[in-house]
Amino acid sequence: CVALQRPVLAVGNVEEWLQDLLRSMRRTLRLTLQEAVAGLEQLGLAELLEAYPAQVGCYALQLLWTTWVEEGLKRVRHHRGALPHASARIAQVLPEQVALATRRDMVALERTRVGTLITIQVH
Repeated sequence: CVALQRPVLAVGNVEEWLQDLLRSMRRTLRLTLQEAVAGLEQLGLAELLEAYPAQVGCYALQLLWTTWVEEGLKRVRHHRGALPHASARIAQVLPEQVALATRRDMVALERTRVGTLITIQVH
């Protein structure tokens, strides 16, 4: 559950407060995604998944993957090992996800969230 950054009261003209709700939802989602992406490398995967909804964690992981690949592609002209380095960084994420999914102290919902991220990562 994510609290809206700017709460909306359902009073008055329905079309107006629904538009306000839509704007507030978009703003909240944008700020939440920015926050998650900014803190991804500092938080680590386990903390990210505890702090944010699964969709936000999935987005952050996909953005991180894209960033690593872009960095590798930009550096490949000057550093032959840039793409293998990016690939190694990406390959480290899946074992970390599997380790999270097999922890005994996880509740069923958390395990499902991690399992979903693993499925997305593999495909």
